Amino acid sequence: MSVKYAKLIKKYGFWGLAILLSMLMVGTSMYFAVNIPRLDDCDQVLGFLLNFQEAEGLIEKIRLVFSERNEHRSTFLHLAALIDFSIFGKVDFRHFIFLINIIYLTIVFVIWKISKKLEISSNYFIPVLFFLLVPNYSFLNWTSAGVVYGSCVLFSLSAFYILNKSSWSTFAWAGFFAILSLINFAGGILAFLCALPFFITKHSKKALALWLALMFTSVAIYTIGFNPSIKTNPFFDSIRSPFTIIINTLVFYGIPFRSLFSQTLSWHFAVGPILLLVFMIVLIKYWPRIKSQPLLLSGLLWGLGIALGIAFLRSGHGLGSSTATRYVLFQSILPIFIYLTFVYLKKVTKNNLSWIIGISCILFLFRFENQLEDFNKNYNALVHGLYNYNITRNENLLSVKNSRQAVEYFKQTKHRGIYDYQDHLVVPKTVSKIKTWSHPQEMRFVRREMSENTDYFILSGWAFPKFNTSDNLKILLSLQSGTQRIFLETGPLVSKEVIVQQADNGFVAVIDKSRKDIPSGEYSVSIILSDRFKGIVARHPLSKTLVF
Repeated sequence: MSVKYAKLIKKYGFWGLAILLSMLMVGTSMYFAVNIPRLDDCDQVLGFLLNFQEAEGLIEKIRLVFSERNEHRSTFLHLAALIDFSIFGKVDFRHFIFLINIIYLTIVFVIWKISKKLEISSNYFIPVLFFLLVPNYSFLNWTSAGVVYGSCVLFSLSAFYILNKSSWSTFAWAGFFAILSLINFAGGILAFLCALPFFITKHSKKALALWLALMFTSVAIYTIGFNPSIKTNPFFDSIRSPFTIIINTLVFYGIPFRSLFSQTLSWHFAVGPILLLVFMIVLIKYWPRIKSQPLLLSGLLWGLGIALGIAFLRSGHGLGSSTATRYVLFQSILPIFIYLTFVYLKKVTKNNLSWIIGISCILFLFRFENQLEDFNKNYNALVHGLYNYNITRNENLLSVKNSRQAVEYFKQTKHRGIYDYQDHLVVPKTVSKIKTWSHPQEMRFVRREMSENTDYFILSGWAFPKFNTSDNLKILLSLQSGTQRIFLETGPLVSKEVIVQQADNGFVAVIDKSRKDIPSGEYSVSIILSDRFKGIVARHPLSKTLVF
């Protein structure tokens, strides 16, 4: 029987693992998916649809589909919004999240197909599965980031894969995919530039001239009507900060390894130079073999080029701006192609592969645990922000860039039947029983706001234990009336920056006095810190009573 199972594992183990990791990624992403716009989504989706409805004439509507939003054309996202609205009558951001997952899995499939073209065994692709198929909230569950960035990578890699064959039909399809990459994201220019090794080694000089002509024409058309004044990071700001560009490039590749070390930039700075040093050594030492394999060379150049591009464009936001987790797919391309290069060069033996698979599995588990925390935090920020706004009409509680504009979008899209946030409100849960730790400690509490009117009670501030017992403490609001105790979840305290940031240990709690799941009575109010294993570790009573 053991021999039989060993044969089955050898035959189907790779696909079983690929399906399992894919289901885990998609399942995690969809479990935390909510039909609520995040940050740029209000403008990129709701704002676009409003403008599209107001546009007069076919020419103006087409112009809007290709229009610039937040430095990029985002054409694929605009088309996805129109298709979703046309089919379902209202846009649903969960549909976009599912689409991002499909795009992501297709990217993994294209990279696997590239590895097969390189005659790399599927077993050697297992570390790539562990490295790529980690759920990431800021990519998979952020509509405007995931669709735009994902489509750029997918179309670029597809162009490289197609160009591996030398024919005019493949040239046409590769050009089509390169154009699709560019009209979604400015980094799509790399699809043209990094494809040049194919024309140097595989295609004719005539094909090279046509490719360059297509590239320059596409870039020229792309820049028509492009308004740099609306950019978050103007061109000359980047020119004036060359040191920041260098640092941002060096720390760019640290994100996939963030869960193994501190969040500080010094550790990110250690990963980037090592990776780039390996890249340079491999390129110089094995250049004769690599230059004859444009599939590898194009992937390596794309991974390096996207780091330089993002570091340049984001340098105006300071050091570390290129380490945002929404760039995780971009940050993964170079290390993956360096690994595939080593495998292609026969520098990874079967014994080494076992170690690499083991290490990549451990890294996967660390990253997955780290991302689960990120999913929870961002999910709470969205559902609590929208719920709290619905009760208080305080726009500053929303997890968006421009809360005033978002509220206007909510009103207009509801009026026009495009989107109604009130259809998707998630009411904060109540919990009746939480065990108390046998060694509770003192809590430090800083109040930011506490107010009450006839409709609701609101409390916000910062709460943390005097001696930290866990990195995963929940801040709850406790209501007690006699022996009746009810615990309510709180949302994160959000500060309005260029990108919305969650304040550490900050919380906002809004209690709707019309809630039916809280029995009538007079309740004393306390703040509770709860550990998922130990229960209540700290409690801070407030001199406040609420009547329901």
